[in-house]
Amino acid sequence: MNDEHSICLNHSLTPVFLRVINNRIESTLVSDDDQSALLLKLVVLRHKLVIRELNKITAEFKQQFVTFELKRNKRLEEISSSLRNDAKNEVIKLKRAKQAVERYK
Repeated sequence: MNDEHSICLNHSLTPVFLRVINNRIESTLVSDDDQSALLLKLVVLRHKLVIRELNKITAEFKQQFVTFELKRNKRLEEISSSLRNDAKNEVIKLKRAKQAVERYK
């Protein structure tokens, strides 16, 4: 993964536990290693923490928190979609290469 997949998930209302998970997601996204399984676990955990925070937060800050989180989620969704498309294209290339090798046998 690379810089085009970089993201800043934290904002002024991000609680401490969510900030830790967000930082792990950010570092996983910019890592060169394929850590899809870890990324999935972190995103699921992030979702749970956001829901928990929504239930705890006061009405005064709830709308602002939701607005911040929607922006971050949209970017995270864009990156996930891009990663899926990259993986799909890689599988297609490998399949074509395999077919080409089999033709020369």
